[in-house]
Amino acid sequence: LNWRTASETNISHFNVEKSIDGITYTSIGILAATGSSGVHDYSLSDNAPVRGRNFYRLKMIDIDSRFQYSGTAQVDFKETGSFSVSPNPASEIINLKADEPIRKLMLTDINGRLVKEFVIRATNSYKISDIKAGLYILRISTDHGVESIKLLIQ
Repeated sequence: LNWRTASETNISHFNVEKSIDGITYTSIGILAATGSSGVHDYSLSDNAPVRGRNFYRLKMIDIDSRFQYSGTAQVDFKETGSFSVSPNPASEIINLKADEPIRKLMLTDINGRLVKEFVIRATNSYKISDIKAGLYILRISTDHGVESIKLLIQ
């Protein structure tokens, strides 16, 4: 989820909320606002989207605890092609098996922060030895959607 602000006068933080029915929302993350003027970009990943329709909104909370909601965005998560990564756990190189062309490949930490964006290779073999040990999410984008795979780097 990505959003941009033009001015953040008196804003304390953003609460990102998700719903699967468009009625009942739960928080999936909180990000502090810069609280300053100028353009600011924010992003947060939903590490547990459900298959089908997901609804998202921002709850923008002011310093005095008043709040306002953004409009609602809908994202449809459809089943994409079949992907696998090996080895997993890995330490030097990962190999992807994909049933369709990969358009974008990103590695995020478990909080959704971008760790590395890979240059797509015809071999589908990617170096990870420069990444510290931990649990990550490998995000594979194709023409038909995005699939996430947990990856343990040792």
